[in-house]
Amino acid sequence: MLQRKKECLQVRNKILLAVLGILGCSLAVDGRAETWYVANHGNDSNLGTSPDQPWQSVDKVNRAIKKAKPGYSVLFNRGDRFDQGVIQIRQGGTPEKETLIGAYGSGAKPVFDGQDLHAVGISLYSEGLNYVRIENITIRNPGGYDGIDIGGNNLSHITLSGVNVFNKKHGNGIAMLGVDYYTIENSCISHVATNGIFISSKKGSLAQNGLIRNNVIDCQGASNDGITIHEASEKDGGFQAGPNHVVEGNIVSNCDEQGIDITSGSQVVVRNNVTFDNKDGGVLTADRVTDILIDGHFSLHDSRKMGAVIINHDRVKLMNSWIVAPYYHALVLPKGSGFEAINNMIVYGPESKGAIVDVGLESKNILMRQNTLVNLGSSGARFVRYLSGATVQNTSSRFEKNIWWDQGGGKIQLTEEKKGEMDLTRLQKEYSVDNSIAKPKNFQEILDKMQQPRKPTEAELRCLEEEKR
Repeated sequence: MLQRKKECLQVRNKILLAVLGILGCSLAVDGRAETWYVANHGNDSNLGTSPDQPWQSVDKVNRAIKKAKPGYSVLFNRGDRFDQGVIQIRQGGTPEKETLIGAYGSGAKPVFDGQDLHAVGISLYSEGLNYVRIENITIRNPGGYDGIDIGGNNLSHITLSGVNVFNKKHGNGIAMLGVDYYTIENSCISHVATNGIFISSKKGSLAQNGLIRNNVIDCQGASNDGITIHEASEKDGGFQAGPNHVVEGNIVSNCDEQGIDITSGSQVVVRNNVTFDNKDGGVLTADRVTDILIDGHFSLHDSRKMGAVIINHDRVKLMNSWIVAPYYHALVLPKGSGFEAINNMIVYGPESKGAIVDVGLESKNILMRQNTLVNLGSSGARFVRYLSGATVQNTSSRFEKNIWWDQGGGKIQLTEEKKGEMDLTRLQKEYSVDNSIAKPKNFQEILDKMQQPRKPTEAELRCLEEEKR
């Protein structure tokens, strides 16, 4: 009798496994309920539930997504190219089962190539979707507007990881509107039209609790910024971003405006980023943002128009950063209250023009402490310039324990329109400034960081290789 029960159990298990195979239930991919595979060699009449039975078209994917349960996955075969169709995400996931758009197999990331004719990419505009992950895909030459376009109401927990957008002739590389808890990481964006990464709010939905990290953005033609957290357009109500954004470990270059533009939101940390050869500047904070920390930033040859770092609002702290060889001003303070610059290296190069630091009348309560300001350009360059009637006194500026150095042996000059030029001796006498003139101990490191051409990082080399594929 016991033996007969065991035999019945074995038969039942075999039948169950056979049924599961017929129905195409895929339970092996991170616990997700449904997984579909797509490949160039596939066929839309296949089950699509295994690498051996893949679908072929994005159109088939979109039809399936409309009926999908939360937590499904769509995986595209690595090494394949798809030339038509925008993936329309219409169902989200759960904390236990993210919805996933990604890749399977080995080799290069799957490529969606619109050849400048077709709309390709990913769109997420359904309301109330949570827990969506998009990873390991490349979008190239897309027609339409944004490469990855995310903007439905009440979206949260949206993650983009290892995605690439190359040669976007219209719009942004990646646009996210009104997403709470968003992540964009380890991605490559180059040759885009407007912005590399655009974050904004929309009516009823704030952009907040975000992380933008370890991306490489080479604008190469973008008319705006590499990374921007921006107020919403008038069409979307002009809403401000919410709080808590971290922008860290990114490399941003060759943008027509700023590398990093923070003009909306609050409690923003801009940390350990690199910007270079951006025309307007490396970092801008402006408009109605509040409470910004810029820490560990490195700017090289930014600023052909205004300044490498531009602080245009209240409560910004710049720390532990290097601003090297800007083409125009290094640090510009047009207005705002409570700016602090602590432990920064600011280096004026042979090609630099203007003052090293520019201060406007609307700037108040400025603290510059333990910074090193170095002039390697023409002797006697203005280290600090106060404009439009601004003075050290009426802007409540404090200079504490900074080191000043002019390689040519010229005077350390601070300029006020009313009092004219002051050397450091006069500055210290009139304002009780505790500063010193000394050659920096790390002078060779300064020269090394100015070397051109700049040596690319491993992340930049990886992005260059992925763009060639």
